[in-house]
Amino acid sequence: MDQQKVEYSGIARRALAALIQISIVTFLLSVFFAAIIPYLEPRLVNLTDEKAEQLAVLALYSTAILFYLLLIVRAQSKSGAWLDMKIMHIKLVDENTLKPLSYKKAVLRALAASLNSATLGFGYLLPFFTDKKQTLADKLCKTVVIKTGTRKK
Repeated sequence: MDQQKVEYSGIARRALAALIQISIVTFLLSVFFAAIIPYLEPRLVNLTDEKAEQLAVLALYSTAILFYLLLIVRAQSKSGAWLDMKIMHIKLVDENTLKPLSYKKAVLRALAASLNSATLGFGYLLPFFTDKKQTLADKLCKTVVIKTGTRKK
């Protein structure tokens, strides 16, 4: 892709992709936990309610993080996009090469993305003020989100 013809994705398209991602991940994790709870329940009976609740929360967060790293970040590092970004016709790429990120860089960017929220949302507002429409995480990791084609109207 020629650097001159790059069209950076705006915040609205990225936000819609994030909503799609959250919806899909929530559905998949719900199905997964509905399937494994009958197998976990006998093991949780002997624990106090508080311990069982803590274990369930730990399992939920651990599974969500592993799911995210193994499925979404891996897809982003291979093609630049997971299902949500493909639907919105955008992809995450290296700022200089415009190629998909290495897995290591994709993981670092996923971790840096938490800074967008940790700065009271300031990181999400940066695209309104930067030429390449980058969030704080994008700036730190030298990544951009670009449009990959036109959406059908």
